[in-house]
Amino acid sequence: MIRRPPARRTRARYSADHADHLKTGSDFFGNAFGNGAHFRADDAAEAWESLREEILAAHIAEHPCTRPWAWWRFEEHEARLCVSPAPRGPEKANDDEDDDPDGCDHFGVRSPFWGRAREELLFESQAHFLRRYGLLTKAERAYLERHPDLLNPTIGLDAHKR
Repeated sequence: MIRRPPARRTRARYSADHADHLKTGSDFFGNAFGNGAHFRADDAAEAWESLREEILAAHIAEHPCTRPWAWWRFEEHEARLCVSPAPRGPEKANDDEDDDPDGCDHFGVRSPFWGRAREELLFESQAHFLRRYGLLTKAERAYLERHPDLLNPTIGLDAHKR
């Protein structure tokens, strides 16, 4: 007996909440793929596969030289570079975070869980990363020529921040 692979969801089966979760990485009300330990990564990856082109095109048009959260989470690529050394100041009494510099990235954006003095760390911007790997569209390259400040290192957890 030949088994057919399970049917994949069509784009019509995903709600605006699903698309928003793929864009931002946030499912505040739990209406999409869940949060924390309840995050359904396989379902989100399947949705990204179905909605990728549509979400990516809209995101690039609205936020040139950046990519949505799901791109950083589900696409195969290296992490953005941490371009400043970890600060080595006095330890905080209530800071239990690991000092491992390998925790310096999180889906292409800075990890919210790393660093004793996070606000002092700088990471390459999304624009710099995308340019370094030749991933910018022609329109984005033109936009970047008019906005070279987007190449400056950045502090930020939000994938949309430049």
